[in-house]
This record gives sequence, C-alpha cells and structure tokens, in this order.
Amino acid sequence: MRLFQRIAMLLLVGILLFTTYHHAFQTHFTASSNDLIHVQLLGINDLHGQLDQYQQLQGKRVGGAEYLASHLQAYQEKNPHTLLVHTGDMVGGSPPISSLFNDEPTIEFLNLLNVDIGTPGNHEFDRGVAEMKRLIHGESPQEKGNFKGATAQYTSANILDKKTGETVFRPYVIKK
Repeated sequence: MRLFQRIAMLLLVGILLFTTYHHAFQTHFTASSNDLIHVQLLGINDLHGQLDQYQQLQGKRVGGAEYLASHLQAYQEKNPHTLLVHTGDMVGGSPPISSLFNDEPTIEFLNLLNVDIGTPGNHEFDRGVAEMKRLIHGESPQEKGNFKGATAQYTSANILDKKTGETVFRPYVIKK
C-alpha cells in the first residue's frame, strides 16, 4: 500500500510540475507568428581559392566562383534574413588564379558575395599570422599596395596572440 501511495504522489507532483512549466512557457516564451523571424544561415568552407576549378556532374559543367555565387544568391533571394558565413580555409593550397596574387582574388570574391561572418581555418595561417591579418584587415597606404582586405567580420575565441595572451579576433559576433 505504501508503494502505491509513493508512486501516486510522485505522479501527482510530476503532473503538477509539468502543467506549471507548460503554462509558464506558453505565457512567457511563446511568440506570436508576427514576432518570429526565420533566419537562414548559409555556410561555405574549404574554398581554397578554387575560383576557376570545374568538374563534370551528370553531363553538366559545375564549380567555379560563378556557380557558387549564383546558388548562394538564389537562396538569399528566398529569405531577406540570411546570414552568409564561412568557416575557414578560404585560402591556402590555392590554384594559381588566387595564389599567384597572394590570395587577394579569393578575398575579393568573398567580399562580392557579401559574406557576413568568417572564421580563420588552419590554411589561413599557411603564410603566417601577419599575412593572414593583411588578407583580413587590408593594407595601410604606407604599405606596398592598396588591398582593402575582407569586408566580413572575423571571429574566433581560440586564436591567441603569443605575446599578449589576448584573442586575435573578437570571440563572438552579434548581428541584428
């Protein structure tokens, strides 16, 4: 009999907690359909400067910068609340179209895509930290050229400056 009473009590407490939680969630955390914003995240990774690299797929020529750009644009047109992100390795191990120009063409292509947020991958370090920073931040007029750098915001919480111990990039980005 005591076992039955304990089970009944636990069941009653469980129902009470569930209904209280459900009511609180419905009252405070449920947005009306007018309050919801459907955000679309489009991501690219491991481009490696492959701006002019093509393959045959089911008898069609695919690949290249224009192929990627047209597909991303088609998805972006479907949702005005789209963030385009890249997760690194945009440069490094690049074919001549990019590598002969210090991967600047790839960064300029990413700028044309209007990438919102980027993170460095291991290949962004192929030519050293200074070159990675130049590709991201550009050059000052006193330096050798007028390359503007990336327009995307870069973020990483685990890349630290050896001298200062501070993060090289902001550890997070908030977009509104």
